[in-house]
Amino acid sequence: MERPFFVDTPRPPSRSYREGMPRFLPLLLACSSGALAAPLATLSFDAAILARPVRVVERTLARDEWTGAVLPPHAALAFGPPARPSGDLDVFDVAELLQANGADDGHLHWLDVPWNVKQLHKMLEQRAATSSTPGPFPFVPLVVGDQAVHAAVKYLDFGGLHGVRYVTAFTTRFDRPLDDRALLYTFQGFTSDGTFLVSWRQPLELPDVLATGPVAQWDAYKTATTKLLDAFTNDTRLTILDRFLATLHVR
Repeated sequence: MERPFFVDTPRPPSRSYREGMPRFLPLLLACSSGALAAPLATLSFDAAILARPVRVVERTLARDEWTGAVLPPHAALAFGPPARPSGDLDVFDVAELLQANGADDGHLHWLDVPWNVKQLHKMLEQRAATSSTPGPFPFVPLVVGDQAVHAAVKYLDFGGLHGVRYVTAFTTRFDRPLDDRALLYTFQGFTSDGTFLVSWRQPLELPDVLATGPVAQWDAYKTATTKLLDAFTNDTRLTILDRFLATLHVR
């Protein structure tokens, strides 16, 4: 599976320092230099919690050739060794992200960045959405495909960072089951001052969890799969990622 095409520039951390990924559509490099409207976020965290390398990187301006979404330059965390990356955490300046992708004109949908930002604000204000809530959950960067499930939903608040964590998977095929390797732990949230949007997509290792064989009725399959994944809400493979987020400081 392909990862988003970003140009990563290694960046020294401020303190302590794929397989199975959904098919994020390729992003075309728009530019690699130039003045920034705002400085990139500074990230600090406790990498010792995770048994894998964590690198701070700077990502240059990129544009999705399919959705037209623009991702401004931003700071990010890359997980795993450079030759075999296994997860991405992006920290976007909200004002720059919205400016680059146009205003909310009231006619937006789930393949628009402003819609996802607006829905995320609404979701975190209400904290009412659950795994049974219909429709896609907010997800940035955008993915073309059906958000097949959103399960193991948990609202997290770490003082300087708050958001929603859930397990998801994307697909464009409704006649076959999801692959275990397509499952993603994702966190979508904001810093306490609302300046930055934090998006983490981390492949989950839950082998042999999902049913195999042909899918006779997609909605029934989604319901059954969601119920199955809800059982992992407090599984250590998810909560250890929550614990890492609790150590993340963005400024």
